[in-house]
Amino acid sequence: LEEVTRKSNSLRRMDIYLRCKVDDENYGICIENKPYAVDQPNQLIDYYNELIAKGHTDPQIVYLSEYNDTPNPASVDAETLKCWIDKKQCSHLRFSDLTGWLKACQVECQNHSVSEFLTQLIKFIQKQFMGIENMSESNAVLDIIKRNGVTIDASIKVSNTINRMKKELITKLKIDLLAKCKTTDYKLDINDFGEGKNYEQINFIIPSYDAGYICFEFQGENFDRPCLGIKLRSMEEAKNHLHTEKMKTTLNTALADKKIWSSSRWPAGYYFYPQDWKGSSEAWLMINEDTMADKILEEMDIVFNTLKANDCFTKY
Repeated sequence: LEEVTRKSNSLRRMDIYLRCKVDDENYGICIENKPYAVDQPNQLIDYYNELIAKGHTDPQIVYLSEYNDTPNPASVDAETLKCWIDKKQCSHLRFSDLTGWLKACQVECQNHSVSEFLTQLIKFIQKQFMGIENMSESNAVLDIIKRNGVTIDASIKVSNTINRMKKELITKLKIDLLAKCKTTDYKLDINDFGEGKNYEQINFIIPSYDAGYICFEFQGENFDRPCLGIKLRSMEEAKNHLHTEKMKTTLNTALADKKIWSSSRWPAGYYFYPQDWKGSSEAWLMINEDTMADKILEEMDIVFNTLKANDCFTKY
């Protein structure tokens, strides 16, 4: 069940809380479900402290995330995380790792409604995190690949060139962005973009405003799960900024079709569509057809002008 962290007085909500007592051992497990949302400041530390405050002699944090092997340092610092891992008190799971277990659960399940729920959950994971829209289609492709030695060899050669193709298209995107960014209100910074590492970003630097910038950022490695919004240069800046709350309220009102969220350095952001750059060809086709740069610049411009019109760039 979801559990409010009352014992530690942090008043957060643990997504899934499990407890069990065996003899003198008191087990407590917090599963942090991170399909999309950004880690919050001290989030996992607060959960761990809650498990200790509840008297669990064996606390366990499970970080459930497809794209990030470890939580953001804002949620738990690297030294503390290493200590938990060394003590076997913290582990990481991917959503895609759950499908085998869920299928095994289906075999044992005696309740039709629960079995159907498991079926839909497996399909959701396959589509959302594994890029599989339809298993029958995927199986048909697999059958073609395995048809003979020639098709297997050709498939491996194609697979080996995928990352090279993505890098070349990303280079094209950078050239397109630089060619099409003609606004005088901000300048384009693409120095931290192009290798496929976590949190690579395209920044739109706003002259005379040093608190933050308009940001397009990949939250997954290999150019996946992009988000867009206003990002400040530090957590301290976000904490002290005059308009942190106003920025989110402003974009919430202006961009009613987006699900605006905030985190430690993002007063306001949303997940950019197309979201799946890992398992879908849509984003890559848009780059190849010269439309992706236009879309990124257009949405950046909307965010910038909306915040500017509402006086959100006045630092003090």
